[in-house]
Amino acid sequence: MGVGKLTPGVGPRSPFIIQKQPVKSQQNRKKIDSPDVLMSQTPRFGQKTYFYKPLLKFAGNGPSKYGSPQAVFQTIGEASQFIEAHRQSLGLPGALPSQQNALTPLELSCSTSNLFYKREDLTATHAYKVRGAFFCMTKALAAGYKDFLTVSTGNHALGVLKAAEILHPHQVQIVVPEDTQARKLEKITAQIEKLQGMRIQASLVRHGKNFDEAKQWALTQSKTAPEEYFLDPYNDPWVVAGQGTIGLELYHQLQPILKEQAIQEITVIAPVGGGGLLSGLSTGLSMAVHQDPSLKDLKLHFLGLKLANLNSPLGDAIRVGQIPPENQQLLDHFGAKIQKISDDEIQEGYQGAFQDLKTPVEYASGATHFPVEHVAFCQPSPQRLVVCIISGGNASHT
Repeated sequence: MGVGKLTPGVGPRSPFIIQKQPVKSQQNRKKIDSPDVLMSQTPRFGQKTYFYKPLLKFAGNGPSKYGSPQAVFQTIGEASQFIEAHRQSLGLPGALPSQQNALTPLELSCSTSNLFYKREDLTATHAYKVRGAFFCMTKALAAGYKDFLTVSTGNHALGVLKAAEILHPHQVQIVVPEDTQARKLEKITAQIEKLQGMRIQASLVRHGKNFDEAKQWALTQSKTAPEEYFLDPYNDPWVVAGQGTIGLELYHQLQPILKEQAIQEITVIAPVGGGGLLSGLSTGLSMAVHQDPSLKDLKLHFLGLKLANLNSPLGDAIRVGQIPPENQQLLDHFGAKIQKISDDEIQEGYQGAFQDLKTPVEYASGATHFPVEHVAFCQPSPQRLVVCIISGGNASHT
C-alpha cells in the first residue's frame, strides 16, 4: 500500500506559503499552485536528461508496451511541456492565476487540515481527460496520423474534441454507448458542430448498451482503417503520460507544505475506470519524489475507487469492466490499492465533498471523499496529507 521509502534526486522548491489551519469560508479557500510544473530532471523535448539514481524496473510481471516506469516518467515530462505550452487553451479561464504554471488548482479543504482537492473539474472541458487526449493527439499527428477514432462515455470525447479544436486534425469520429449521460451528449454534439464549422470532419456514432460494447465495436472498426489512429481513453502510453502530468503538478503544489510541516505520508485517492488516471499520476508523483533527496523517507499511498456495480447510475464516468494489464502493472509497481465502492458509499462521499467544496461535481469525483472518513490511511493528520482527485464536473446535477 504505497511506495514506502524512496531514493530520490533533486527538484525545485515552490515559494508559496500555505496556511496550516482550515480555511473558514469559500471566498478565502486557499488555492495552492507551484510556479514550476516540471522538475529540473524532467525530460524536455529534444534534450538529453540525466537521472541520479538507477532505473526502476517492474518486478516480475513481464514487459509492458509502456516501457519501464522510468520511460513512462520521461514521457510524462514531455507531456507536461506540451500541456504547459497550451495551458491557456486547456485550462478554465479564471480558475488559476496566469503566472502560475499548473493546469488546475490544488485546493485546501474548508473544514479539515491537510485535506486537499485536485480540481480537475476546472479544465476547459471540466475533466482531467483533456490532458491525455491532447498529448496523444499531438504525438499521433507528429507521427503522421490525420484521422482519429475514439470511444467514450463523455469526458474523454470532450477532451478529444477540445484537442481537435486546438490541433486541427483532418477527421475525428466519436463512439458513445446508448447509456451516455444526456448532458455530456449535448456537450459532445455542440463541440462536434463547432468543429464542423471549422471544416474539421467530426461525427458521432451511438453504439452498444454500455461502454465495453461500444469500445469493442470501435476497435473492430479501427481494424478496417489502419490509417486511422484509435485514441484509446485509458490504454495508450501517450494518454497515460498525459494523465501523469497531474502527478507532477501535485509534486510541485505540495512542496510548500512538505517544506513547512513534518509530513511523513501522502495519500492520493482517485476514481478508477480503466486505470489511466491513477496509473499515470502514481507514476508521475512517485518518480518525482524518487528524484528528490529531501523526501527519501516520505511514504506514498494510492487508493483507486472502482464501481461495485457497473450499472450504477452514479458512476457513468468510470463504467469500465477491466483495468488493462499495462495500467495494472504500473498500479502494482507503485503499490496502488483498488477498492470497490457501492452506490450508498458514492452518495455519502459525494455529500461530504459537496459540503466541503460548495460546488456540485460528478459522483465519481465526490466519491473520493468517502475513504477520508472510513479508511485509516486516507484520514488526514499532522503527519499525513490526503489529496482527493476531483476528476470531473460534467454531470446532470451540476
